[in-house]
Amino acid sequence: MRSIRLALVAALPCALGCGDGSPAPLPFHVAEGDNVLSLSVNGVHCAKGSYLNKPCVSVTVCAPGTADCQTIDDVLLDTGSFGLRVFKQVLTVSLPNVSSSGGGSLAECVHFADGTADWGPVATADVVLAKEPAVRVPIQVIDATFGAVPPSCPDPETEPTVLNGILGVGVFVEDCGVACAADPRNGTYYSSNGSTTSGAVAAVTSQVQNPVALLPVDNNGIIVALPAVDAAGAPAVEGAVVLGIGTRANNRPGPAATLALDGSGDFTTTVSGGAALPGSFVDTGSNGLFFAPPSPIPACTDHPEWFWRRRLRPGRRRRLAEGGVRLGAPLLPGTHRVPRSRGPALHPRHGSVRRLLGEAPCRRRLTGTSGSRTLRAPRRSPARAPGGTPWPPRSRRRGSRSGTSATRC
Repeated sequence: MRSIRLALVAALPCALGCGDGSPAPLPFHVAEGDNVLSLSVNGVHCAKGSYLNKPCVSVTVCAPGTADCQTIDDVLLDTGSFGLRVFKQVLTVSLPNVSSSGGGSLAECVHFADGTADWGPVATADVVLAKEPAVRVPIQVIDATFGAVPPSCPDPETEPTVLNGILGVGVFVEDCGVACAADPRNGTYYSSNGSTTSGAVAAVTSQVQNPVALLPVDNNGIIVALPAVDAAGAPAVEGAVVLGIGTRANNRPGPAATLALDGSGDFTTTVSGGAALPGSFVDTGSNGLFFAPPSPIPACTDHPEWFWRRRLRPGRRRRLAEGGVRLGAPLLPGTHRVPRSRGPALHPRHGSVRRLLGEAPCRRRLTGTSGSRTLRAPRRSPARAPGGTPWPPRSRRRGSRSGTSATRC
């Protein structure tokens, strides 16, 4: 298979401590264009009462080849998974199911790092992002009542209680790749014939796919752009997802530090001079910074599942949560994908929406590195959201079915 590469650039100016020796943030500006998708963190595109640091976009879904369309808000932007997933209860348009190799409907069970799972059929839809042309793409309709749920997909989510869907725009095109196209025991894709469900191979073209990769021009990556946030936090932030990198005047990345990825889409980093951490990733689906223990960062006394960031010298702080203004990451389809993020309620869900709101003092897992700027985790102590409720970590990066999902601290 020809290797297709996408890139992710995160333009996230530092919000804390820029006067302590770290560079001043760049002005926040995104030039208008048909390739600019509005992004909210607890803002206009998120449902009221959303958990902290939730990045939301709107996606338009149409019945293939028709003008029967609906725009869906409260869709989680997730750079830690791949493809569009929408709850059945939210959809008002009728979408045709994709046929499986076993003669039934192709269905999928996707596992996330927070221990949740989504089950439902794979359907074909025309998807519109921003003002780009519609792309025809397989998506997952999240439906726990569809057919017979296999034992390997225990307790799938039943209702859109924390989000209406997930837009996975990670560094792979499809969510599994050649592994699921070759072996019916892949543990992800199934053939459903009503009361009977069995493992099935899924052609790469039938798998749930990242719609950005199918755009006619702006298909080589995305830029996530958010403004700086005051140290005291903010109730909401409005930003943008710019589709494509270097394809138009408004998505030229400028100077960027490129992170070489392994076959799983991960890279290696270090935290405060600690041990090297392979398997690190950038994930907007998580609402905190997550680290695999042991860590040089002390644990919080009241919430031992969190690490406490002591005030460090500027030089050390820059390495503590490197992840910022220019992030580069190539996309390599062809290996087995591990969804690891997504995000809502006292456990990780989507990968890594760094600090942006609420500011918590602790962090869990590293998200990314930057050539020039530092992303600091929230500094509120203890790890509580405004009003005194526990800070709710989320992560929906897709998790491995073998149990090697993103480590919870």
